[in-house]
Formats: sequence, C-alpha cells, structure tokens
Amino acid sequence: MRLVRLQFKAFSQGTDITADIRQGWCAGVTSLVSNAGGSYSVESGQTRTDWIQQAYRQISALLDRINNHAVTVAAKSLQNLLGRVDMRSVENVCVNIHQDRFDGRECKVLLSATSWVPVVGYVSYVWQSEWVVNHAGYLVRAGNHMLIFDPNYGLGLFQITDNQPLTLKKLTDAIMGLAWASGYLTYYMSTTAAVAVVDEDGFGVRISANMEDQVRALSDMGRRFQTV
Repeated sequence: MRLVRLQFKAFSQGTDITADIRQGWCAGVTSLVSNAGGSYSVESGQTRTDWIQQAYRQISALLDRINNHAVTVAAKSLQNLLGRVDMRSVENVCVNIHQDRFDGRECKVLLSATSWVPVVGYVSYVWQSEWVVNHAGYLVRAGNHMLIFDPNYGLGLFQITDNQPLTLKKLTDAIMGLAWASGYLTYYMSTTAAVAVVDEDGFGVRISANMEDQVRALSDMGRRFQTV
C-alpha cells in the first residue's frame, strides 16, 4: 500500500503534555485520539472522504487542548492496558486493512521504540527477530484515505494510491514520515517500528471484524432456513 501524506498535525507527548509522564502516556493518548475520531457510519450521510477529513479536524482540535487533568486520569489508567498485551495472543490484521470489512474501522498500532536506526535504513529492522511492544499508535482507513497517529510525532492524513495490502514496513515508512515532518532531528533520533496492527477487539473494546463476519454468516444462514 502506497501512502502519500496530505496533511500533518505535529504533536509530541514529551513536550505537549507538561505533567509527569514517567509511567508513559502513549496508550492513553492514543485511546483519546481514537475516541475523538469516532467511527464511520453509513447513517451519517457523509462520504468516507468527508468523514475522515472531519475526523482529522476533530483529533487536531483535541491535540490542541490535551494538556489537562482529564487526560492525566485517562492516560494513566489506559496505559496499564498496553502493559498487559501479549503479542502471542493478538492477531496482526495489517495485511487486511485494505479489505472492505476494515473500511472505517479503528485499529491500534503496536510499536517498538527500540532496536533499529533509521539512518542506516532497514537493515536492523529486517534482522530484528523479536520486538518489544512498548508504544502504541492508531490508524483508521476510510475509502482511499488513512489517518495515522503516533503520540511522539503527531497525526497524518494520507491518501492511498494503490490497491495493495498494507505492510508493516510501509506503515513504518509512514510513521517515519510523521517524524520527518516533525523535524529532521526528531527523525534521525527516532527508533520506532510498527510491530502489528490490532483490531479494537484485541483490547476488548468492541466487536471484532472477525466476529462481525461470523454474525453476518449466521444471519444469512438463518434467513435461508426461514419458512414462508
């Protein structure tokens, strides 16, 4: 999947939140961003492009006012959730993002903020055999657009210019594009790589795409057996 960045909103949890962040804030901030963006609904009457552009504006507005007590409370509790994620128990849906069933679905991006160096390319990224999940971001696709958020770099609105599946390398490229837009020093000091994309059900937040498929199949089967 080829992603072209259209808009960018800079944000860094380290500088834009002045409270003590020793316990980490990424999961909490990412969850708040997800809530601000919301989910696409056919009933809204919006096109998917209009909706995702609106979501970009809503998240940007949240980031401008995020340094408050409510964020402190939410981020502290939600951060504990990231610490309980077992990579062996979650399904990586990265290659499914281009499918219709993920159109408008919110996903968390599990990230590793260690063990590779952008300046030498992807040599260490490819060689790394086991990743430590210690960071979390967010993405949502709507039609041929995608929102990607990393709490260390900011929010990007991207256009999808082909029909290929999303790969972790391409996703990492896009996140590094956010780092570059934040500043070249930010980019060259960055060590963030995408490890997995997790449907919201991986955090027990809502019904998964897989479960929705099963419910739809059972519903279709039930209709076929209905008597007239």
